[in-house]
Amino acid sequence: MEKIEAPEQGIYHNVPAEEYFAWDAMNQSTLGWAAYSMEHLRAALDGGLEFKNTDAKQLGSAVHCRILEPDLFSERYVVSPGCEAPLKSGPNKGKPCGLRASVVGLNGKFYCMKHAPEDAEPSDNMLTAEQFDLVESMNEKVRAHKVVKLIRQHGGFECCVVWEKDGMKCKARLDKYITDSTCPNTILDLKKVMLCGGDDRSFSKSVANYAYHRQAAWYSEAVQAIHGIEPLYIWVVVEEKPPHCVNVIHCDAETMAIGRYANNQLWERYRLSLETGNWPGYATDIHLGGLPDWERRSYQGLLDG
Repeated sequence: MEKIEAPEQGIYHNVPAEEYFAWDAMNQSTLGWAAYSMEHLRAALDGGLEFKNTDAKQLGSAVHCRILEPDLFSERYVVSPGCEAPLKSGPNKGKPCGLRASVVGLNGKFYCMKHAPEDAEPSDNMLTAEQFDLVESMNEKVRAHKVVKLIRQHGGFECCVVWEKDGMKCKARLDKYITDSTCPNTILDLKKVMLCGGDDRSFSKSVANYAYHRQAAWYSEAVQAIHGIEPLYIWVVVEEKPPHCVNVIHCDAETMAIGRYANNQLWERYRLSLETGNWPGYATDIHLGGLPDWERRSYQGLLDG
């Protein structure tokens, strides 16, 4: 993706995702590569770690849009009936193929890759009927939750923030940022999780596994850089499978502090690499290693003698 100059420090609304991602500024997901190595971060900065859109990512984006930007959902997403190309042989000759469609022809019909005409265009915003039903079910459960219902009365969806850190531009894209007097200075972060992954204990593991604490600290830093006040940070967690249980969790102060500390460590490593031009990988020599500490502990006292 070709980079464009990021705007001046401030909060911006109604910015298309493609434009935001093209802004030349550091975001949390890119900085997060430094947790693996600076070589990974350098590759990410150079655009060498781009990933293809997956079903999970596509579904997650659709859920975000349906819940947070319902007026735009019908503009961004189309529900496919399946491949409409007639079969040329077999017992179902003449009937529509019916396989999952991924492209649309100039005639407006849907096709799978096997039957796609040359003029067909791929689409990242095409949902199957089953995916659409899933999105609608999650949307209904989130909207019905009493806490989320209260928060939804206020605007600020898909809010983009640009600020400077040590003279370098940074950016963040918040699911929802509320600034009015009835629910002031609040960040709302929607998270789609697996079935039975929305309870406090399970989600705490997701916070650690997917670095949601670093993300929370980064978004909070963005808002604080503009308004000078640390915001309230709330996760709205919805399970992707029925019954689509919903949980609303306020990020606690210790979790936020750990996220902030971790981000600062990664940032300092980034600054050092910029200054020295050295972007090291994992290691340059042979060293000891093996089982993780938790596995070693399970064998303590059993190996003596």
